[in-house]
Amino acid sequence: MDVFLCLGFLILLGNAVIAHKIVLDYTNCISKNHAIFINGIENSVKSSDPLEVDIIHLDLPGFEYILKNAKLTGLKNCAVTKLRINKEELTFEYNLECKKIEANGQYKLKGRFGDTFVEGEGNVTVTTGLYIIKFRGNSEKIVHDDKMVYSHIKNFQLDFDAKENLKFNFTNLYGGDKKKSDAFHKLINENWRFTDKELRSAVLTKFMDVFIDHLNDYLKVWPIEKVFPTKCVQK
Repeated sequence: MDVFLCLGFLILLGNAVIAHKIVLDYTNCISKNHAIFINGIENSVKSSDPLEVDIIHLDLPGFEYILKNAKLTGLKNCAVTKLRINKEELTFEYNLECKKIEANGQYKLKGRFGDTFVEGEGNVTVTTGLYIIKFRGNSEKIVHDDKMVYSHIKNFQLDFDAKENLKFNFTNLYGGDKKKSDAFHKLINENWRFTDKELRSAVLTKFMDVFIDHLNDYLKVWPIEKVFPTKCVQK
């Protein structure tokens, strides 16, 4: 009997702990502050539209891709479709829905992409349709000298969901051979999901590293009570 009583107590205790986990939903009230963050704050927070990366290097077996002076634009037009924070565990989920983003830069590539050999050096532009960027991760609270509590993102994971087709445009593929270039463009644009999956792990992840750096700079400037207004929280 004592064993069953003990088990029952543990189950009740576990349910109580779960019940007291508070997940706060800021999705419907963060748009104004999010716009301030994206636009940047003079002398303290860089703008996140555009995002800029000096060099991105993707080195896969049999395929090398280098992107220099890379720039990502369009985040000003992305909407926050989820922002949920676990108050106790300080974990978060943060989704951006982007109608269109565009990446460009100077590329150099060589190797087999899928079953096709490709090489070239020139300019590249990648344009998306509806594109979802999903963050989840862990944060921490920090008390500054002003005695206010601030948030800091410690780590994060990424996921992406391309809802519409992407368009890839490389100049000077195959040394300017138009026939080969047109055939390769047809291949990668018709198979845009595969192309996106192969390239985004290096390219978009690098941009999002910069994005989170900017976000942490923003979170240093504004305390939690100003970034996340409690009056509009949904539980």
